[in-house]
Amino acid sequence: MSVQKKQNRWGGFISLEKVHLSAVRCLRNSLTLFAQTVLDIGRKLRSSLFAGMLQIPQTPGSLSTTRDFAKEVIMFYNVYMTEQLNPALPNPEILNKRPVIVVDIDGVLFDTPQQAVDRWNHLRGTSYRVEDIFDHNAKHNKDLFRHWHDDGVEIDTETGNKFDDGFYGAQKDIANYLLIPGAREVLERLKREYGAILHALTARNKSNLEDVTLTALGEHFGVGENEDDIIDELHFSGDPDFIGETKADKGTILRDKLGANVMVEDSVANAQSSKKANVATFVLKRAYNQTGHDWESDAIAPDWDTLYTMISGSLEAQGFKKITQ
Repeated sequence: MSVQKKQNRWGGFISLEKVHLSAVRCLRNSLTLFAQTVLDIGRKLRSSLFAGMLQIPQTPGSLSTTRDFAKEVIMFYNVYMTEQLNPALPNPEILNKRPVIVVDIDGVLFDTPQQAVDRWNHLRGTSYRVEDIFDHNAKHNKDLFRHWHDDGVEIDTETGNKFDDGFYGAQKDIANYLLIPGAREVLERLKREYGAILHALTARNKSNLEDVTLTALGEHFGVGENEDDIIDELHFSGDPDFIGETKADKGTILRDKLGANVMVEDSVANAQSSKKANVATFVLKRAYNQTGHDWESDAIAPDWDTLYTMISGSLEAQGFKKITQ
């Protein structure tokens, strides 16, 4: 009978037929005793054994069974040794992957809530503060922020009645958009330093706000594949062509559709959804989202400069490294 040998990583050979059958017998009779023998090749092999990752033969009756078992031992041993000899080796799943960063639009890139309140106060003679109208989930008070009349630009789908909405009106008023300081500079830096893929994800109504949204993003950030474009793609969370017919929460979209590594929000509810989907999530502090919730204070950024520190730290922790300074 020929002796089968396997070359190991150091150039030597190990005879698989010479693995002692007594090791398998010890395993069958006493898992603990056998484990003590295996422990010599490292903590990770031991963890794999107890986790059931090694396929343990139930009846040691042939050399082929023992050989298969030995191959698995050698495989785990080589993995363990590789990691020990290269402790700084990045996560192999990260090596060929670019980080995906997703940002909300209203309240994150543009201060549309503040613009909306200022605009409404001017048009309607009111004196609202932004926190009077918007809550910590970035939802606006429709009772206070709507004016029903026959010449309204919005139409209620249930009653057919017309109205003006302070928030929707501001979203269309792109000439007066307020760019949040630092947003463009930080996103450009993250894209340059980490090669990040940047998506803008919004709950805006695609059917009547797609054009104005693309115009605003194009003017201030650039959208597309050109060298100067910062935003790679724009997505609408309510778009059935994007999410499918079944309505999905933001966390599901981030995880399943975009493969996000980081999300930036102003809505605490959306941030919580994102976090549940195991996406590193940070909330940009606004006047309207400071109370009424229990979101972790260390995941709230007062400005985009702080967001850079938080996001870059999260990317590093996830195994991503800078490709340029």
